[in-house]
Amino acid sequence: TILGMEIRHKVTEYVRLRILALRRDHPGKYRNASVMRTNSMKYLPNLIRKHSLSKVFFCFPDPHFKRRNHVRRIVSERLLTEYAH
Repeated sequence: TILGMEIRHKVTEYVRLRILALRRDHPGKYRNASVMRTNSMKYLPNLIRKHSLSKVFFCFPDPHFKRRNHVRRIVSERLLTEYAH
C-alpha cells in the first residue's frame, strides 16, 4: 500500500486526480495507492499503529535550509524517533 501525505491542498488534489486517471487508464491497477491532506510532522505518529510499518519513505520533504527553520523539518532526529515507534 502506498499513501502519499501532503499538507498543501493543490498538491494533494493533483495527486488524487492522477491516481484516479491511472485507475481509469489501467483497470484493476493502482487500487493500493492513495493520498491524504495532513500535517505529517504533527499527525503521522497518531495515524499509524505501533510496529505496523516495515518501511517509511520520505520523498521530497521540505528541506528548510535556513537554520531558524530547522525545527520545521519533517526529517529530524526527534521526529524520526517518533516515526520509528
